[in-house]
Amino acid sequence: MSVGNGGFSLRSTKLMRLLASDEFPLRDGIYEDKLIGRIYRPLLESKYGIRFAPNDVADRFSYENSHPPGPTFGFHSPHNLARHLDASALQELVAMAHPSTVAADSMVCLLGNCFLAHEFPSMEALFPAMKQAIGVNELRDRLIKVGMNDALATYCLSLCEKLVRASAEDGKLGRQQLEEAQ
Repeated sequence: MSVGNGGFSLRSTKLMRLLASDEFPLRDGIYEDKLIGRIYRPLLESKYGIRFAPNDVADRFSYENSHPPGPTFGFHSPHNLARHLDASALQELVAMAHPSTVAADSMVCLLGNCFLAHEFPSMEALFPAMKQAIGVNELRDRLIKVGMNDALATYCLSLCEKLVRASAEDGKLGRQQLEEAQ
């Protein structure tokens, strides 16, 4: 059962009414999408006729951690934003966001994804707000928490500092200039 993430989903009125009943209680410590898509799914399908999309349809609808095989209708989690927004749109979004949103692990993943994809303008857009929200040391710890090793996390943040500093001093830093600065 790989279909069932609730972060970006379409749900029928029938499903919503069933989920509001006492037969399908929320459980502490279990995300509702896991409850619906994994734990309650067999009963919802067999007893109530609720249908979940087949994998090929779900793959065209949305994605979270995998790279989609083609265009999708949407995506789950902010860590995918750089695939859909340019750096200026990302910077605008971050400027409007609450500091707790900017500090969320999914946004830290976004910074890491931008680093790994060499999306330097997006890193430059994200880093100042993250640095202000949680500080460089906490940001480093969070990068490690979401799967980056210590050396890479340290390098990522060093690069972010260089990008921001160079942008403030000389205007936008191009890829060739960045490679020379390393």
